[in-house]
Amino acid sequence: MLHAYNAFLAEEYCAVNRDRLIAMGAIPTHSIEAAISELEYCAQAGLKGVMLNTFPSGKSYPTSEDDRFYRAAIDLDMSLTVHVGMQLPTDRFSSTTRTRAKLRLAAIRYGY
Repeated sequence: MLHAYNAFLAEEYCAVNRDRLIAMGAIPTHSIEAAISELEYCAQAGLKGVMLNTFPSGKSYPTSEDDRFYRAAIDLDMSLTVHVGMQLPTDRFSSTTRTRAKLRLAAIRYGY
């Protein structure tokens, strides 16, 4: 399903105006291999980066497995962004993440 979404972004949505429409792909989180494979597809398809909604290993905390994904992102020159609802270990962190995201969105909206 994620691959179909990424293909739509690359082949249809952004194709309208690649200078103006910059989409971020999504990656699967059931395995590091699948995440890296989709990251490689996104780079080859012309997307500029991918969105993380959890750590690449699929866990709610960083693991050494994630380093392979981050190395691949660096090697492919792919930007990473964190989805506002990224799953973190405790509600305290999730709440902080959501608050920061809301403040950032408000700043963008009002030109700060």
